[in-house]
Amino acid sequence: MRTFKFFTDRGFNVKLKTQLIASFLTMSLLVVAVIAILVYNSVLTILRNQSNEMVTRQFYQSEHNILEFRDQIEKIAGVLAINKDIQSFIDRQNAPDAVRVNEVRVVLKSLDTFLNTYPYIDSISLFRPDGEAIYDSLSASWYREDAREEIPFYSSALYEQITQQGHGFLWEGQSNSKLFQLTDQADIYEEPVQYITVFRNVYVLGRISQSAVIAVNIRQSNFESIFKSKGNSSNSVQYLIDTDGIRISQSASGAIGTRAELADHIAPNQTSGSFATSTNGDSKQVTYYNIGNTGWTLINETPEGEFIRNTLALRKLILVAVAIGAICALFLSNYWIYRITRPFNHLVNAMREMEKGNLGVIINETPSTELGIIGRRFNKMSLSIEELIQKNKTIEEDKRRLEIEALQAQINPHFLYNALNTIKWVAMVRKELSIVDSITTLGNMLRSIYKDRTLTVPLQVEVEYIENYLKIMNIRFGEGVRVDIHIPDHLKDCHLIRFIMQPIVENAFIHGMSLRSYRGKIGIIASQEDNNLMITISDNGVGIHAQSLEKLQNHLNAIPSHSSDASLPEGSIGLSNVNRRIKMQYGHDYGLFLESEEGSGTTVRIRVPMIRTAESV
Repeated sequence: MRTFKFFTDRGFNVKLKTQLIASFLTMSLLVVAVIAILVYNSVLTILRNQSNEMVTRQFYQSEHNILEFRDQIEKIAGVLAINKDIQSFIDRQNAPDAVRVNEVRVVLKSLDTFLNTYPYIDSISLFRPDGEAIYDSLSASWYREDAREEIPFYSSALYEQITQQGHGFLWEGQSNSKLFQLTDQADIYEEPVQYITVFRNVYVLGRISQSAVIAVNIRQSNFESIFKSKGNSSNSVQYLIDTDGIRISQSASGAIGTRAELADHIAPNQTSGSFATSTNGDSKQVTYYNIGNTGWTLINETPEGEFIRNTLALRKLILVAVAIGAICALFLSNYWIYRITRPFNHLVNAMREMEKGNLGVIINETPSTELGIIGRRFNKMSLSIEELIQKNKTIEEDKRRLEIEALQAQINPHFLYNALNTIKWVAMVRKELSIVDSITTLGNMLRSIYKDRTLTVPLQVEVEYIENYLKIMNIRFGEGVRVDIHIPDHLKDCHLIRFIMQPIVENAFIHGMSLRSYRGKIGIIASQEDNNLMITISDNGVGIHAQSLEKLQNHLNAIPSHSSDASLPEGSIGLSNVNRRIKMQYGHDYGLFLESEEGSGTTVRIRVPMIRTAESV
């Protein structure tokens, strides 16, 4: 479980660069290892195929040598079969002993000639059906009138097989010297000599019946040199088997006469082939070749270690190449990953600086890659955060300034109420009803200011405040301005910031009507547009000059903290303050929107969101 947690995102606390280098090296080494294994196995396969081809070519030469050797031995046996001395010996059966002994000497002399001429022939034997036999070799020779009880050959299956065969030759690879020796002369402690023997029936010329069997014996050691290739490895084993899978010739004489374990793997109808096998954990490559119509099969066994030994140099070269590749991959991956992750490291360092409170940090190096895009977005975000914090500081400073101004303008409401009540009662005593009405209206206005401390008020309350304000203004300037107010009932409970309509109405009254002797019309209409509350305040006063109107509109559309009221036209500071308060409270999508035509009047539209819940200061 701990091992699993180590490799999770939280537990695997290794630098990204280290992870990338490790991943790159792992993938590179994996690819190199796979390629090396493929190359090694391919080379090993090529070596096997080349070895098989080479062994097959050697088998071709061995086949030629064996067939040529068999042909030569069969010719020798044929010459012996028609030799006049041997024919005379076979034909004369009842000759006197002295004559017979002389004939035997003549036959032995002829056989000695063949043995001296062909040194690879170890011995030649002649067996008559009546038991008369002659044996001749360079080391010993003998003659018996009746050797059927003394020579094992007469009682062997080979004798029966060759006598029943008639004409032709019989090749045997499992015979040995004891098969043709006299039992009383055989040394039981002497290791028998392994033979390759060719048998032939000898007939007296002009007769049909078989008269004798001739056996020509070749030592296995001499025969092996005919088919074994000199170019073979010392660890390779090459041997010859017959149709029954019995070894008939092999360098290790102890294995002759035993059945080859691989004989069952050889396809009977296939001239040549190869396959891999394993015996007692030792792998070997086996190549076989069927020799003509002889029934013999040449087999070559090469240990797998021979191919591996031949590839040791290649294996060392591959290991050196892998090591050099790993070192090069380490340096290259370190260099390229450093270049790739350098912008990322700059980004991490910049973020750490921001965590310390150093705002406005930017990344100077931003390449044209995905990391470069992230870096540029970080720069923009960093500058935006700094700008936003600066804006918030400016807004807070404006709020504190407005609060200070409000505190400076604050008057004890109880003192004002008491003073107004005193004046009101004096006016009533003197029956000055207009003064009483004015003081009552002013008291209602002051009550709205000091009694309700919420930030927002219903639209109905704000309209009542405006009605009291306009009543006082008409009393002051002669009742010459008519006011039309139209507020739908479903909008009367909508809340908005307090005292945002009074400065606009004041501008319409003072600046719009002053040149017209304070006579005209002011209209106030409330409506709903989507989720916004629209309040339209219009007058038919003198209007605003086009240049002044453009300057005022640009000021109202600008960011509040980036604009100054010093350059505004006369009477526009109140509009600017109202616009700033709306934007600070509701956002930049809300505020004042002006339309005016010089000489025809001015229309101010207030846009605020539809809110039906009061907000406290």
